[in-house]
Amino acid sequence: MKNLKRIKNGKGGSKVGQVIASIAELNEIFGKFEDVSKQSDGKITTQWGFQNGNNYFCIYDYKETDRYSDGLPSLAKFRANNSKQIAWSVGGNTNGDDFIDHVNRELSRLRNPSASKKHERVLKFEHTPEELTIIVMEGYCCAFEARLSMHAADPEEFKNLAKAVEEQARVILK
Repeated sequence: MKNLKRIKNGKGGSKVGQVIASIAELNEIFGKFEDVSKQSDGKITTQWGFQNGNNYFCIYDYKETDRYSDGLPSLAKFRANNSKQIAWSVGGNTNGDDFIDHVNRELSRLRNPSASKKHERVLKFEHTPEELTIIVMEGYCCAFEARLSMHAADPEEFKNLAKAVEEQARVILK
């Protein structure tokens, strides 16, 4: 999600899904949570708010602490046990599938950094005097391949054109 940004006081909406994560993982990915324990009726104490254009999303605990009900862990204990994975609610003012997919991809990268390299985009440029080949690899798959062949009589003109195309491809495909 290219335009996703953190916001305070996550906007309202309704539950659109959930993610399984720990406080530590979410803090690592999105920065420190927002403490909303004094702002609510105890149902929500910890959250991360986001905006993507006109869409708002929030990752939040729901009824996880003794602020909501006796017998649940204290807020301090809940936050101190920050490596425990729980089901975090995801709220939003629109369908949350793309946002949840984004969060799960970030969690996957965090949990398994070597595997995430398999999904990185790699640009390859192969030059010959008559042809420039641009290959975009997504993980282990070729996602895009383009060839620029010389049909001009001037090899220097082709060389300059190939260089310009390569520079533009690097900018566009990053």
